[in-house]
Parts: sequence; C-alpha cells; structure tokens
Amino acid sequence: MNKFLVILSVIFSAMLAFAAQENANSFVRTLPELRKAAYESLDTCDQAVFSDDHYLAVSVNEGGFTGRPTASGHMGHVVRLISLLNPVESKFFETEARVFDLKIEKGILYILTSKTLEAWDLATDKRLFIFVTRPDLDYELDWRKVASGFVLNNGRAIISHSVLGLSVIDLATGKFLKLMDMPTESSAQDIALLNDNEAVVAVDNNAEATFRGIYVLNLKTLEVTKQIRIDNAFSSSIRVLPGNRLMLNFFNAIWKFDLDSAIAATSEPKPSRRTWKFPGISVTDMVGKVHFDEKNLYSCFKIWDEKTGEKSVKPLAFDLETLKLQSSH
Repeated sequence: MNKFLVILSVIFSAMLAFAAQENANSFVRTLPELRKAAYESLDTCDQAVFSDDHYLAVSVNEGGFTGRPTASGHMGHVVRLISLLNPVESKFFETEARVFDLKIEKGILYILTSKTLEAWDLATDKRLFIFVTRPDLDYELDWRKVASGFVLNNGRAIISHSVLGLSVIDLATGKFLKLMDMPTESSAQDIALLNDNEAVVAVDNNAEATFRGIYVLNLKTLEVTKQIRIDNAFSSSIRVLPGNRLMLNFFNAIWKFDLDSAIAATSEPKPSRRTWKFPGISVTDMVGKVHFDEKNLYSCFKIWDEKTGEKSVKPLAFDLETLKLQSSH
C-alpha cells in the first residue's frame, strides 16, 4: 500500500511539473512579439528605429528639426534604448542634432545624426567616438544636405548624404576615405548592404531630381556600377531582406521588389507588391526609416485625425503577412 502511494505521489508530482512547464511555455514570447510590445508601448517616436536580438533603439525628437533647446535645457534629440527581455530598463543617449538612422553591431550602438556619426559601448555606456559626416558642413544645415542613412562595412561607415552624395569614413580614425558625388542630379536618401561586395543606394526624395531609383555601389572600388531607374521612387529608406526581397518605403507606402530581378533589370523594374493600407489607420505617413524582422514592419507613423484635423506620431508595428510583404519563398 505504501509503495502504491509512493508511486502515485511520484506520478502526481510529474504531472504537476509537466503542467507547470506547459503553463510557463505558454507565456514565452518570441523576439518579434517582445519587439512589437516594446515599440508600441512608447508614447512618441521619430526618424529612426532599429533592433537586434537584445535591444530596441528608437529616436525621439523633442526639440524640433532645428534643435531648439527644450524647457530642461537639452537639445531634445534623444535615442532611447530598451531591453527586449526587460522593457522597463531603458537607457537614453542625447545627441546634438536630429537622429536619422541607427545600428547596433557587436555591442555597439551607432547613431547617425544630420551631421555626425557617434558610437556608444553598451557594456560601459561610454561614447567611443563622434565624427562629423562631412568636412564642409555648418551647424545650420539645409535639410536637403543632411546625413540620412548608413551601413557598416570593413571598418568603414558609408553614409548617404542627400544631395551631397556619399561619405566614407574610417571608423578607427574618423578620416574621410572618400567623398562621392552622385553620377546624376539626385539625392542619396538611404543605403543597404546587398552582399559582401555591393550596396544599394536609394535615390531620390527630391522633386527636382533628374534620376530616381537605385544605384548599385561596389564596396571595393567605391564606384557606382549600375543605375536602376524607378521614376516614381520618392523613397526615404531601402532594405534588403531574406527571401529575395528588396523594400523601398515612401511617405505612405511600401514597395516590395523581387531582389534578383530588380538588380538584374535592364528596364524599369516593377514592384511585386505595393502596400499603402495599414489596418486601423485611414490617413498616415511613415516618418523616416522602416525596420523589419521576420514577422513585423516597424515605423513611426504620422497620423491625421480626419474629424479634428489634428496630427500625432505613433510607433506602430504591422504583421508582414497581413500586409502581404512576407517572403514568397
């Protein structure tokens, strides 16, 4: 009888342990779920958003484009860094100018403002460097000349600098390795790595441009090797994604291209999908950059209330499958 009770007790304990594990598993959230929850919990946003497997980085602009001091005396340009596993933990990094792009790589946060690139060690919260992005920029910038996007490649930062073209900076010294004009009258709005040897540059967001579309940049020679015209492209960001996807985003739309076909095109490539309807929003623009993971699209949305005419900005994430922007294979 005692043996029976012991066996029954062991079985019951095992069942309780299994039930507890199943219950715990039901509360385990994926990284996209954690990222979406952290992003949409914010009450404001601005031009830049980026996330790796540990952090979500978001720019906040409290002082306006010209960087007027806020009531607290700060310039008002801030990057907020949030731990995905513990969203109540936030770090704040103040900058002197508006933030346009962000990257996190090997424990370092890179912040691109309209005129500087800076790096912060996330283990020590110490700034590693701050470099100007052009040698010829005054503090009061023409918005058509701002630094707008960047990639990291072999110890270099390659920065899209609007109508000024591209800047290439040595990350160890801040030395300018090359300042590149665009081969046509256009504005370099953003840049993304295509592979180890090439990058793609999105142009243009400028109504006076003679060329709109994509440049293919050889990362070894730092020369534009191909121009892909897309006449209706007013893109503010470009992203290369798994599943052979190339994404261009406009003020209120995302265009999805077949990557291989677009790069190989000898005439204007056509998007496989145009998305401009976002669930729950009737009138909106995306502010600045768009971030993608395997599940969601993340961006700062400027929303108009059609009844009151009031405008607000809100950080939102949308399911790629719902938007029909998921990988086709």
